[in-house]
Amino acid sequence: MLTEIYNIGSNQCSNLVLLGVTLQSDCKFSVHVNLKLIEANICLHVLRTLRKEQYSQAEIDHLFTSLVLSNFVYGLPVYGASEPDHNIIQNFLDRFHKRPFISYPISMKDLLNKQDVKLLRK
Repeated sequence: MLTEIYNIGSNQCSNLVLLGVTLQSDCKFSVHVNLKLIEANICLHVLRTLRKEQYSQAEIDHLFTSLVLSNFVYGLPVYGASEPDHNIIQNFLDRFHKRPFISYPISMKDLLNKQDVKLLRK
């Protein structure tokens, strides 16, 4: 069924971006997670630069939530069920907390549960 979606004319593609979520023909989301990690690394550079400019930790936290977390949270109920991808993102967020670019720890499981509750309420 999923491979039928990827048939575009007579050409087939292995990845399809649909509403900002990259779908793969093997029903995994590793490409999507890798793209989100690349975007988050770019934001890491921005946050590092702002921290050198003496921005307060509260401002850095707010920017982290706006720039980085929003990338990971969008579409999380779709790709969040994959435990290996889940662990990759969690390790990345743990590094953000250790360095410290964010003053509080973030749990992917908590984010996923919050998104699931939001989805069920709607």
